[in-house]
Parts: sequence; C-alpha cells; structure tokens
Amino acid sequence: GLYTPGSTFKIITTASVIENKADISEWQFECNGETVIDGVKITCPDKHGVMNFEEAFTKSCNCAYAALTDEIGKNALTKTAEKSRIDLSNAEKGDIAWAGVGQYTTLVNPYHMLTVLGCVANNGNAVLPYVVSNVTSPDGKILKEATAVTESRITADVANTLKTMMRKNVENN
Repeated sequence: GLYTPGSTFKIITTASVIENKADISEWQFECNGETVIDGVKITCPDKHGVMNFEEAFTKSCNCAYAALTDEIGKNALTKTAEKSRIDLSNAEKGDIAWAGVGQYTTLVNPYHMLTVLGCVANNGNAVLPYVVSNVTSPDGKILKEATAVTESRITADVANTLKTMMRKNVENN
C-alpha cells in the first residue's frame, strides 16, 4: 500500500537540501508556529524559534522544511525522491512546501522508507528489497534463487551527513 509518510519524508527532503543548497551550513530559520508560502499556511505543532539546518531536522520543524523545500524547488525534490510516488507537476509553491514535509500528494510504501534508511546506513547504496530468497522443489533442489540488487541513490557524503544528523536527533531529542 501507499501512505502519506509525514515527517519520515523529511529524510528525503534533507538529502535533497544537502545536494542542492551549497550554503546550508549558513542557513537559519525562525519558526513562529506557522509560515505562509504563496498564500498557503504551513503549520507546526510548536514555535521552535531560530534554528539552523540541523536543529530544524532535530525538531522536525514543518515550517523550516517548507521554507527549505520552497528554496530548492520542485525539480530538485522530485529528482531526489524519484523512487517515491510524488507528482509535483501541477503543484503550486505552497503545495510543494507541504510535499517537502511529507504531505500533499506524497505517497510511499513503508518498504520504500526502510530502503531509504538502509541507503543512508549503507553509504548511499540502497539494497532493493525482495520477498522470496529462493524457490525449491519438493526434493529440496533450488529452482530459483534471488540475489540482492544494490543501487547508488545518494553520495556517500550526503549519506554520512544524514547519519550524523540522525544521530544528533537521537541524542538531542
């Protein structure tokens, strides 16, 4: 099945921001609990105050991620998320902002999100899932055997940055 991923999608948005925003280490955002992008109100459960990129990730700030998604744009997010079901072709800026926080028309399979996390853990290489490891005959002979397929999805540098941010999230939140 496909589900709206919510904040778990911020991992994909984070990868896209790292790949597409050169000055991200200088970026700051002030969360007041809501922001408006192109007439669309994006809400956050808290007023997080002034944050940098890592703090926005740790606090899972919808407003900050909406602003970041607006900055990188739909093409960058779509390219990074191409293995997810995301169609931003007719989306307005406010809709794109919601997509960056895992809402709007963003749909993923939970299996896919596990593959994304495995990709981060495996230095940018995703091991694609398969259901059956082998098929055997009644007498035990292996008739068909599946092999793991690995695809490079993000660079090792992006994966390592994500790992560091995810670890800090666990330590600080």
